[in-house]
Amino acid sequence: MIDYITDYMTIDQDYNAFKGKETFICNKGIKNLALEVKNYILQNYQTENLAEITNLTRITSDFYPDLLDHRAVDWIFVLNTLNFALWNPRSTKQWTVNQLTGYQALCVAIKRAIDEEIPIWSPKYYTKLTQHELEMIFKSDDGETNIPLIHERLTILHEIGNILLHKYQGSFVTCVKRSKGNPLKLLNLIVTNFESYQDKSTYEKEPVYFYTKARSLVSDIWFYFKGHKFGFNYATWMKTMFIDYRFSQILLHFKIVSYSKQHLTKLERNDELKYGSKEEIEIRSSSMAAIDSLSTEVFKMCNDYFVKKKQTDINYTIILDNFLSDYRQVHDQLLMETQPFPNIKCVYY
Repeated sequence: MIDYITDYMTIDQDYNAFKGKETFICNKGIKNLALEVKNYILQNYQTENLAEITNLTRITSDFYPDLLDHRAVDWIFVLNTLNFALWNPRSTKQWTVNQLTGYQALCVAIKRAIDEEIPIWSPKYYTKLTQHELEMIFKSDDGETNIPLIHERLTILHEIGNILLHKYQGSFVTCVKRSKGNPLKLLNLIVTNFESYQDKSTYEKEPVYFYTKARSLVSDIWFYFKGHKFGFNYATWMKTMFIDYRFSQILLHFKIVSYSKQHLTKLERNDELKYGSKEEIEIRSSSMAAIDSLSTEVFKMCNDYFVKKKQTDINYTIILDNFLSDYRQVHDQLLMETQPFPNIKCVYY
């Protein structure tokens, strides 16, 4: 059992405090990319697409449940629970569904299963799933490349399903309702009850709390229902999170982060990094610190402009996530050819 989260400081950790020995942040790179993001924002503002790039679920909206769908919360819970280790090492075949990769491929596969009347959203179903059945749900376009860590995904579905059936009346909706509109309480329910969300490490004898998947799940539910359905009170620290290892390629491309020669060699060789290792923690900590600094810089560059336009409710963190997602998709081949990304196979990220 992990420590109970007592306040927001435990999860809103200052990742700049973990001074990297293998991974480093460049402030000049942050300013350069912030200018790119600023142009992205202003271009979309001028074409009246600002609402589109400030929508957290914009990328996956075609593959998410309808707002009135009674399965929506459990569906989103399954999506977030299985959102880990979706990339194979560079220079190898990626798991692809409907020509999409990563989280989008996961969304498509789940939506495809539900359209085929497979109740993958229901713990009564997925607690009894076999590995063969799960492999068919996540069948790739080529019929050969499997989703990574299929056995671990099956084990997790069995575990979370049994917990929901025995403690939460067979639905994640019960967890949300028991939080009574408090996102911190919901986060506690998630990380204390579901092992695959207990994302906590130790760096030089100091605890490091990531809880990336748990925070993403809480944010996803809040933004998806806009806080209305469950009386959810949004907290400023419960922001969308940096959860895709491929984004680190963009940080390298813009020279926001750099690695020691030894560490870079390991990444270029596609050496697998162990979850909880110093290298893995430094990559995640420095990436999250860089994104936080980048979000702050974008705010400084853009806020005065939008204050004059009397538009002050812009969430720059969501815009930044969407920019990174767009950039990775548009420049996917370039990034794959020029920038390594961590080969980490774990159930948390």
